Amino acid sequence: MLKVPFKGSRPNIYEPVGIAIFGDSQTAQNTAAANRFEGNGWLVQLNMVTGQRYIFNHSLNFGVSGNSSAQALARVSEVVNCSAQEVIVLLGANDRAGKLPAQTTIDNVTAIVAAITAVGKKVTIISHLPRRDASFVAAGFTASEIVTAKDNTEIVNAALKQLASPVVRYADAYSLWVDPVDRQAKVGLTLDDLHQNAAGANLIMRTLYDIFTPIYGVREFRLDPNNRFVNTNFAGSGGSLSGCTGSLAANHLSLGSAPTGTAGRVFSKTSRGGQRMDFDFPAGGSATDNFRCIQRLTSSGETGKYAYYEVELDILNAGIGSGIWRTLSAELQTSVGSLSIGNDRAGTSDPMGLDLMLEFMRAKGRTLLLRTPAMAIPAATYVEGRFNIEANTTGGPLAGSIELLNEQLVIY
Repeated sequence: MLKVPFKGSRPNIYEPVGIAIFGDSQTAQNTAAANRFEGNGWLVQLNMVTGQRYIFNHSLNFGVSGNSSAQALARVSEVVNCSAQEVIVLLGANDRAGKLPAQTTIDNVTAIVAAITAVGKKVTIISHLPRRDASFVAAGFTASEIVTAKDNTEIVNAALKQLASPVVRYADAYSLWVDPVDRQAKVGLTLDDLHQNAAGANLIMRTLYDIFTPIYGVREFRLDPNNRFVNTNFAGSGGSLSGCTGSLAANHLSLGSAPTGTAGRVFSKTSRGGQRMDFDFPAGGSATDNFRCIQRLTSSGETGKYAYYEVELDILNAGIGSGIWRTLSAELQTSVGSLSIGNDRAGTSDPMGLDLMLEFMRAKGRTLLLRTPAMAIPAATYVEGRFNIEANTTGGPLAGSIELLNEQLVIY
């Protein structure tokens, strides 16, 4: 089993499972080099609702925008040689855009799956997804060519389904995406008539959840023996408030900025002892209105060791208003700045995605668990874990409520 990013020797409560993803832009959307997560990522959503059961980060994203199945086959060695033992494949959109025969896609994906399974890895194939007709029209397709592309999508999926075996699984997201009347993607699932938005990603996530959860289960929050935080369950009060009001857990700090001063960010305690964060950012604010809950510890003697931060939370209200979520994230920070500004966040940035995950959580009785990748601690006076809410309210207000339940900062 994969052990990265947990470098060095440490006791693991769960043996982490590494997943790589391979495909085109519908795969590449899961992460970005700049911040390592995106709200439209189906695997990012899966990790959040399974308690970070899987190791997945940008280095395991082998999606390349614009790739045909032939181009993906030509570079299959990338994923064959990676450390993950599970690989998810999503391909075919650019074959349809190129008016290629269905058999071309079938042959290439079959060869990709064979190459990956030949080295002992397991493969999950996500069905070829439908798109909105407007994307074909914009590409100059005639009416008959659109029908042919839809036929080929169904032919490909029928063939890919037949590849299922003890080491190959088929995730039928097509059935959830398609309007059976006109065989287009249902309204509201795409950003641009082709690529998934958070709602489209959520449907893909649900098919993957049904496949992977019976095999690997879900990870519950448990304290690691190497946790260094004093207050892991947000107990007590008396925390230091800055730019916020209310009752903040002991040993904690807060930061916040918004045009209304402290009124838009309020801490309180919940009946089950969690830390509630109510935010109400009015319209006309900034692109980075924020509300943060922080626990900090002295990092003397920790230089060169590895650390990660983990926080369990419940979404009480996913967000009201027309403002835009920027981040709902777990972050690892030091006195000399972020350990890696492009590598320390885990979360989502899309309000629709939060709404849908809230619905999913309630149905499954789940909370969300965010965990940063592990990173080396630089020479610094402190290291901290922070839960961060950030919004862009220049075009509209945004309000909501989050409950923090548990957290830990593990150094090893």
